[in-house]
Amino acid sequence: MFLIGLGSAVPPRRYTQRECWAALQGTPLFASLAPGSRALLERVLCGENGIVSRHLALESLQEAFDLRPDTLHARFARHAPELATQAGVGEDALAAEVAHRLGVAVEDVGRLLDGQAGRQPAPQAGLFLRLGRGLLWAGPALQQGED
Repeated sequence: MFLIGLGSAVPPRRYTQRECWAALQGTPLFASLAPGSRALLERVLCGENGIVSRHLALESLQEAFDLRPDTLHARFARHAPELATQAGVGEDALAAEVAHRLGVAVEDVGRLLDGQAGRQPAPQAGLFLRLGRGLLWAGPALQQGED
């Protein structure tokens, strides 16, 4: 994983600690935990720790308890690009990461994005940015050297 930008953005949905605790208690995951683990979760979600609510990129709070890798990756791929845009991770950071993934010079990616003269974006820049975002969120299977 590489840090390609720094900014802040939060998903629109906000859940209180108590809502999270109530939702967790009704799940098979919670039922499978040892009593000590349940007590720890209760302290984290119901204790006085300064956290009142959490912003989560979920359609419903029940999604938080589906921990299958494919589901987690799909959720990340669905929400991360929009949050990155809101946080100000722009084309420069995207170009750097795409160049790294493809093993090319950042300048080559920049020429495509900015046009050869650096004045007007190249006509294919929008398509390239969509391709780049797809590469970024496609996961580690697209890393250099893998088939």
